[in-house]
Amino acid sequence: MTKPNAEDFIDWDSIRALGPAEALKVLAQLADLKNNPFAAERARIVGQAVEEEARRHKPGAQARAAKTLDMKPARLGQLYHEYKEKHMTYTNPDGYVAAVATASDVVAGEYTDVTVAEREVIAMDVDDDGNEIPILGMSDRLVMGPIETTAKVGADMGDIEAAAEAILEANGWRRTGPWEVADNALYAAVERA
Repeated sequence: MTKPNAEDFIDWDSIRALGPAEALKVLAQLADLKNNPFAAERARIVGQAVEEEARRHKPGAQARAAKTLDMKPARLGQLYHEYKEKHMTYTNPDGYVAAVATASDVVAGEYTDVTVAEREVIAMDVDDDGNEIPILGMSDRLVMGPIETTAKVGADMGDIEAAAEAILEANGWRRTGPWEVADNALYAAVERA
């Protein structure tokens, strides 16, 4: 089977049947990928691929999706940003959490990456007075990233934290709680800056 080519899906006969002015308008619409259904569909495919990878393992999802889709991570990041702009809002009542992938088994390359996802209630506990207290955890609903940082896997934890915070700040987030260290990641509560 040959690789599909985008031109195979264009009805050239119908375009050529139009008058010259109409044909040019149609061709201009096809060329303007930001404002046509092709771009939206590309962003949807990328968004679903990233979310599928995130369900498997949150840290490193975007880098793994880029590899799966045979795309450069930067281009995938652009399309994923377009997808998030159309499909995501930042109004989660339980807040948000940043996850920083810190080990080679959860990142796609040599560098750590940071992701922000919605928090959700994963269990309930009871305090000494008998009041129920929600226990919050990271959901699979990503709102940012993963975005590669400047800190390599195995770097000093302070350097990894600083690199992650720089990415968070550059993308409009700020840490509101301490970093919690896990086997292959760091986690902290965050909010929109």
